[in-house]
Amino acid sequence: MPSRKRRRVERRTIPRKLNILYRFVECVNCRNRYCNGIKGLVIDVSKTNIKILTIFGDIVIIPLDECMYYVRIRNKLEFLINPRQIEK
Repeated sequence: MPSRKRRRVERRTIPRKLNILYRFVECVNCRNRYCNGIKGLVIDVSKTNIKILTIFGDIVIIPLDECMYYVRIRNKLEFLINPRQIEK
């Protein structure tokens, strides 16, 4: 009977605190429905707000606790994070 070996699978977990400064994000699941779908580069993170430079060149200020965010890292990994996981 052949032995059954488990394959090693690389697991990528979301870090406890993620620095999103100068990373590409997309806002989802926001209280304000007009903020859903905003995509862009994070240019400033404070305790209460995030400033996002959109694809069209606009700067949008979003309250930190309003949304969840998809964060792309090196165009390979994509995480869905909540405001508690953002490093301030």
